[in-house]
Amino acid sequence: MKKTLLLSVLAGFASVAYAAEPAIITSTPAGTLYSEVYGTSASTYLIAQGGLGSFSDNDGYRTKIVIDGKDIYIHNIIREYAGIDSWVKGTIGDDGIAEFVFPQPVAKNAKGETLYAAMMKPVGTTGNISLVADTENPRLRMSWDGTKLTQLITPTATPRFDGMIGLANENGAFQSYGERDVTYTIWKETPSVPAEGLTATPYTATYNNEWNESFTTRVELGTDGETAWLKGLSSYLPEAWVKGKVNTDGSITFASEQYLGIYNDYFIFFYGAEDKSTPAGKVYGWLDNATLTKTDNGWQAGSEMMMNLGKDHPWFGYGIANLKLTPIASLDPVPAAPEWGEPEWDENDGMGVGDFMIPSVDINGQALETDKLYYKLFFNGELAPGDELRQFGKDYDDIMYIGDGWHFALFLEPLNSIGVQSVYKDGGKEYTSEIITYTFENGGVGNITVSNAEAVSTEYYNLTGARLNEPEGLCIRRTTYADGKVKAEKVIVR
Repeated sequence: MKKTLLLSVLAGFASVAYAAEPAIITSTPAGTLYSEVYGTSASTYLIAQGGLGSFSDNDGYRTKIVIDGKDIYIHNIIREYAGIDSWVKGTIGDDGIAEFVFPQPVAKNAKGETLYAAMMKPVGTTGNISLVADTENPRLRMSWDGTKLTQLITPTATPRFDGMIGLANENGAFQSYGERDVTYTIWKETPSVPAEGLTATPYTATYNNEWNESFTTRVELGTDGETAWLKGLSSYLPEAWVKGKVNTDGSITFASEQYLGIYNDYFIFFYGAEDKSTPAGKVYGWLDNATLTKTDNGWQAGSEMMMNLGKDHPWFGYGIANLKLTPIASLDPVPAAPEWGEPEWDENDGMGVGDFMIPSVDINGQALETDKLYYKLFFNGELAPGDELRQFGKDYDDIMYIGDGWHFALFLEPLNSIGVQSVYKDGGKEYTSEIITYTFENGGVGNITVSNAEAVSTEYYNLTGARLNEPEGLCIRRTTYADGKVKAEKVIVR
C-alpha cells in the first residue's frame, strides 16, 4: 500500500536507563480474546526511505485485546515495527481508566537487544528536538467504556508529540517507531452476504486505478428482488460482496461505507468516490454512493469507486475509475500467455531470480477465475523441480507471489533458458497457453530492455517472499515503472 511520508528530523539518544523488566509477552494471555479490534492513531512514526518518517490519521488497522477481570492486554501497540508479535498489560480501575505502566518489553532487534514500549517526551530546542523515555510520566492512561479504549492526553507545549507511545532501547533512546493519540474499539460488524441460492452472472470488469493503470478482473453480479449483489470488485478481498439497491429505471445504487472484511490487518470499506486530484497528485473524495447503469453490452459505473482502509477519511486504499462490466461469453477459456520481467543469474550469490506475470484473462481478454488458474515452470526446456502445477497467487519454497499476477521464481544453478506456461482447469478440462521462454545470454543476463521510464514504486522482499519495511542484507528489490514495466533484482542493502 502506498503511504505518503513526511520526513522528520528526530533522532533519539541514550539518556535514561531502565530497571529490569519481565519477559516479552508473546503468547495470547488468558481471558476473553477480542481478535477484531479497530485501531486509530493521530500520528504514526516509522523508518522509511532510510530516515524517520511519519504519517497522520492512521485509521482502521486491526489489533487485538484480551480482558481478564481487571487486567487488559493490547497486542502490537508499536504496530509498524517489523516482526513484532507481543502484548502489553494494563489494569482497569474502578473509575473506568485503564493504566499501562511503561516501559514494557515488546520486541528484539536484529542484534538480539530488547526493545520496550515507553511513553516518550521531546527534549532539546526547536530544530534540534529528540525523543527520550519519559520516566516522570511513564503511564499510558486510557478511558474504557466496555467497548472502546481512548487515550487520555495532557496537552503540552509540543502538541505533535503529546501522548507518544514509542519504541525505546534499554537506555531510553527512541528507536524511530511509535504511535500517539490512539483508540481501540472492539469490532462487532460482519460483512454482508446474500442469501443462499442467489443466481449471479459472471462479468469481465475493466477499470483504471488511481495511477491510471489498467486492470481486468472477474466479478459476479446478481439480484434478489430489489437487492443487488456484486462480488469480486475488491482485489484485497475477492470473495467480498457489495450490496446494492435496484432502482425503478434498472440502475443499481451501492451505498458507501460498506464493510467488506479485513485484509493485511486493515479494515476494508467500499465507497463511491470522486476524483479531486490536483497537479500535486491523485486525491479522492467520498460520495454517498456509486451507481451502475445498464448498457447495450453490460454495465457502466457512473462515478469512481474506492476500496478504503478504514472509514474515517479517504486513505491508503485504491481507486476504481471507468468501471465497465461485460458478460463473459461461452468460449473455451484458453489462458493468455505469461510475460517475463527480467530474470537474472548472479554468480556471486549462487542463485537467480526469474520474475514473471501470469495474466488472469483468456486469449479473448475475458477474466478467468484465479482459483482455477495454474502455471508450469521449465528449466532448460524440462519441467522444473517441485510441483508440476503451481497455483496462481500461491507461495512455494521456490516461488513468491508479489501481487498483480507477478511471481518470483528462485533457482540455484545457472540456466540456459527458463520457461513458463499458463494452465486453466475448468469443467474437467485443462486449457494451456503457449510456453513463453526466456533465454539467458551474456553470463546469465537476458536481452530484455530495461525500462527508461520513471520508477513509481520500489518494494523490498526477503528470499522467502516477506515484504520488508527495513531491508537489510541480501534482498529482492522490485521496481515498478510508469510505463507498467517491472524489474526484480537481488541487491545487498547495507
